[in-house]
Formats: sequence, C-alpha cells, structure tokens
Amino acid sequence: MDDSELYRLCQEYGSNARMWSRKFAALLPEVAKRQLYRKHGFYSIFEFAAKLAGMGRKSVEEVLRTYSKVEDKPLLKAQIEQFGWAKVRVITPLVNTVKEDKLAEMVKTLPRAALAECVQNLKEPTQSQKINPTCWELETITFKVDHKTALKLRKFQQKLEKQTKIKMPLGKVLNKLLEGVEQEVVRPKKTRESQKVTRYIPAQTKREAVDRHNGKCAFPGCNKPYQEIHHPQRFAIKKSHEDIVPLCKNHHHIAHAGLIKNEEQAPALWSVKPERDWNDYKSRVDVMVRRD
Repeated sequence: MDDSELYRLCQEYGSNARMWSRKFAALLPEVAKRQLYRKHGFYSIFEFAAKLAGMGRKSVEEVLRTYSKVEDKPLLKAQIEQFGWAKVRVITPLVNTVKEDKLAEMVKTLPRAALAECVQNLKEPTQSQKINPTCWELETITFKVDHKTALKLRKFQQKLEKQTKIKMPLGKVLNKLLEGVEQEVVRPKKTRESQKVTRYIPAQTKREAVDRHNGKCAFPGCNKPYQEIHHPQRFAIKKSHEDIVPLCKNHHHIAHAGLIKNEEQAPALWSVKPERDWNDYKSRVDVMVRRD
C-alpha cells in the first residue's frame, strides 16, 4: 500500500466515522425518552453512549440540550443527523426569532465558524450592548444647517435605527456618514488602455483597498485581520476591481451565502440578514460557483 492509498483510506474511514457518529447522536434523545438504556442493563444514558460509541458525558449533555431546543422543529432536527449537533447548537439562540427553513438553509450553507459569526450579528442586542448616548458626548460640536439638510440627517438617522433596531444618537449618525465617505473616496482615475480585465487584482488596487481598512475586515464592528478580497458586485457579473473590500474568512462566507444587507452600498452600512434574496442576480451566481 503506497502513501496515496493509505491517505485515501484515512479520508474514507474518517468521513464514515463522522457520519456514523452523527447518526448515533441523533438517536440519543429517543433512547433517553424511552429509557432504552435501562432495558439493556445500562445505568444511565451516559454509560450507554460511552460504551456503545465512546461519547463523553459532556457531548451527550450537549446533544440532549440541543434537541430540547429544536424538539418541535423537524427541519432543524434533520440537520443534526446530516451536519452534527455541534453545528445545529450554534443557531439555537435564533430559533424563536428566525424562521425554521431559513435557519436550516444557514446550517447547510455556512461553515460552523461563519455560522457562529452570523448568529452573533443577528442576535438582538442586549442591554449592555445597546449604545449609550453619553459615550458619544466626548466633545461638543455646534453647527447650523438648513432645514433641508436637517431633514436628510433625520431621515438617515431613522434608516440606521430601523436597520439596527436601537436608538442612534446624532454623534453616531455622523460617524456612520463619515465612515461611508471614507469608503467612497474617489481615487484618481488613471488613463486605461482598452484591455480585458482579468481576475488577477493589481497589487496597487489591492493595497489601496486593504489600507482603507487598516488591514482589517471591512464589516462593521469586526476587527479581525482580513483574509479574503471580496467583490460586492461579483466579478462574474461586473468585470471590475474598483469596489473590492477586504473581509475576514467568516464574513466572506456570509457574503457569498447572500446574507449581507446593503452589500452594494459602503461597508459602513452593511449588516447581516437572516435569508438570501433569490431575486438578486448575485445569489444565482454564488450558488452556481458553490456547486462548481
């Protein structure tokens, strides 16, 4: 047996082991409900799982806890057998606020780390997370604007409050406007020769995009180092690198799952939404690329 064959067998057996482990875990709630373990001489469900499948007590507890939260949700229960209880556990904070089919689609589409990031962005802000207006009053700036400008500012404030579902002080509104301006700074246009644009991103273009966000992920509130360069318009549709933004791996997955709201606007206005818009042409491109 050569190295390649040995590695292939390791992959095959490892994959099968994970599959059967998920299937076994999916049976445990029914075993516990019927107390089947007692009928076969086991003292507890934990002894049953340990001796039959080598599952630890903590894992069994998490399986049962996760099942209890999705007990009346058949679509999510089915995902436990297919993708594992650990992945389904991630979305349990949203079971009462997001439709079951949308959650099931998220489980199918996103890796676990990106799924956790998505859930964190979708969860209702706690009292401690809500913006305290006093924290923006570090400096008082007074200026006068005409009625039309004041009306525009108030409308933008209402738009932000509707998106974030929290009160937004004018200081924060102004900060968001400035962030948007920074993202939309017009770079000096270079004289371009008529040539075909390829997927290769010129080093200067990439450097400018990364520098605008200080080497961090462009998603609001994310301070992780960037790992991916993202085309909000999708390069397959718009052959251009002008609007590229740096993203961490998790937010890049979320973007290509079609779960970024306001994606065609400045990143400062982005937020996570619970479902993909199938009428958006970008969604069809993302799905085709993923299937390839």
